[in-house]
Amino acid sequence: MVMVLLDRILYFLGLTFEDGVFWSVLPLAIATIFIVAYFEKYKDEYPGWNTYFTNALVLLFVSINLFRFIYTIDADGAVNFIDHSAESIATVGLLCFGILVSKFNFSHLLPEKFTRYISSPLTINVIAYAVILFVYSLSGFSWIAVGSLLIIVIMLIAIFNLIKWPLNIFFRYVKKEKEKEELESIREQKYQIGELKKELSLRKKKLEKSILGEIERKKRQAIKEKKVLRGEKLRKRSR
Repeated sequence: MVMVLLDRILYFLGLTFEDGVFWSVLPLAIATIFIVAYFEKYKDEYPGWNTYFTNALVLLFVSINLFRFIYTIDADGAVNFIDHSAESIATVGLLCFGILVSKFNFSHLLPEKFTRYISSPLTINVIAYAVILFVYSLSGFSWIAVGSLLIIVIMLIAIFNLIKWPLNIFFRYVKKEKEKEELESIREQKYQIGELKKELSLRKKKLEKSILGEIERKKRQAIKEKKVLRGEKLRKRSR
């Protein structure tokens, strides 16, 4: 039983890298990683109702893509929804869940603390990933498949939560380095301001000395001119 379950888990994980599944799952994986990293860096920020609503819409788009896949499995078209009833039911279930969550988020029906977890990109994208694997496997319903996908979902949630730990360490390190750089920049600016003050003080002294020297020179010049004028007056009187 354990070996069968393990083989099924490995099968689903291997299915992830097949062309059809890979290009459907890749945007979900990229979005989840970036959003988890963003909110780990900016812990003081919280997503709002508009973000919850947008996250839930992902399930609608994934469901439509899965309906397209089932329809185009072979030339039977709409008959495929009957021939692959388990996959069709899973897709309908995903669509209904997406509509329901979107309705709740649009109307703000649930408390935000519950909505934050239900409509988080991690929850939404992991659920979508599990249903994508189930539909693309075309293996039909079995408890082994359900159990395997449930284990994969739990593993992914655990992995993404573990990723938060090194991200937290990294962002704290970056923050400390930025604070050090800012402190060093402030010190450098203070030093430059001090040097500028010294230079301005020296220039002020030189300017004051220059002005005083010019004033003194003009005084001496004025005294000379007065003496010359007096001498001329005395000469005129002696005549």
